[in-house]
Amino acid sequence: MSPQDVNTGIVKPELVKKRDEKYKISSDNMKNSRANIETPKEMNPYADYWIKTGKGFAVDIEKTPMELRAPFPSLHLEKEKLAVVVVIVAKDDLEYLCRLVEEKDCGPSWIQMMDRSTPSLSYQAWRRDPENGPPQYRSRTVSEDATPDMVRDLFWDDDFRLKWDDMLIHAETLEECPNMGTMVVRWVHKFPFFCSDREYIIGRRI
Repeated sequence: MSPQDVNTGIVKPELVKKRDEKYKISSDNMKNSRANIETPKEMNPYADYWIKTGKGFAVDIEKTPMELRAPFPSLHLEKEKLAVVVVIVAKDDLEYLCRLVEEKDCGPSWIQMMDRSTPSLSYQAWRRDPENGPPQYRSRTVSEDATPDMVRDLFWDDDFRLKWDDMLIHAETLEECPNMGTMVVRWVHKFPFFCSDREYIIGRRI
């Protein structure tokens, strides 16, 4: 979109019509279906930055070699540098998690995949397929006779997890900040023979 007071950022109607006909969609129907989507409660401070400051951002594009794994940002910098902390798991992530658990994130409905229990333990799992993006999974584990510290120690100990979780074949810590209780870990899960192993980079925080 152009920051100038002109209509250069508006797509020409004939182009929209041509695209709708090609892909057999209706832009008007899609627009109406999104009319009830709630707007964010908090606006990003950089939104409409040019209106507030009269300045904009310039982006340069240059060729660069692709890397299989990009390095993760450090959780903290040396003292002699600026005191900047990269928060891997922030308050916004917790609030989003709460909305997922309470099913108040305005997303598609969850489909239950599993519901099993023993006298002291129960496990439930759900899945859903967003219109844009990969499938999402949600699980709930309830242990009747365990303290929060015991649960934390069990799920936080990746070395021990390798002994009881048959699906986990590799685990390593990439970043750790004891002061914030934040970690970035890499897991490799094995899948059935007709699927390749799955690699996960997980940001977690106590």
